[in-house]
Amino acid sequence: SFFLTISPNHRYSKAAQKGLCDSQYRLALLYDRGFGCERNKALSDAWLKKSINQGDRSSKSDILHEF
Repeated sequence: SFFLTISPNHRYSKAAQKGLCDSQYRLALLYDRGFGCERNKALSDAWLKKSINQGDRSSKSDILHEF
């Protein structure tokens, strides 16, 4: 495939897996927009929900703008 998959070693991926909500939000954006990876709405939504559940304001703002 032309696109690369985001590696588990990617800095946002590592930080997101450790529970940092800002990194979870940024990883959601990468998957949503296909930056450095194939677009993957399911993974984007999953990381966005994790970020929202931890109270990330950017995530909440983005989810409200989708509706």
